Amino acid sequence: MHPLCEVLSEDQSPLTRHEAAFTLGQLGYRSSVPALVEAMLNDKSPIVRHESAVALSSLGDSSVRPELEKAISDEDEDVSNSAFIAFEYLTHLDKKKNFAQGSVGKESKTDSETSSRFGLHSKEFKHKLGK
Repeated sequence: MHPLCEVLSEDQSPLTRHEAAFTLGQLGYRSSVPALVEAMLNDKSPIVRHESAVALSSLGDSSVRPELEKAISDEDEDVSNSAFIAFEYLTHLDKKKNFAQGSVGKESKTDSETSSRFGLHSKEFKHKLGK
């Protein structure tokens, strides 16, 4: 386990845990995925949950999309929005990878499918995506 993962899970200061999540994402430590998922879903501090979602998106590991879906329901709007954007970004990366491999359209979700999945109306969905 990377020492920053211990800081993320054990430090008393929310600001320090936030910075640990940020640094793990920026440095690309894929081994930190379990610690970041745990923090995103269970940390007491919204700034830590938010930064953990952002860090997970930075790592580019689409296997965390189910956990991001859970975080989209977070009571804190910033956490929810960060998880939503991270989910969409990882979905985009998968579509891009599928395109590069010549398998466009296989198991890829359109905007309307994704918005329906999260119960968002088209206008609200596009607003969340910044469209």
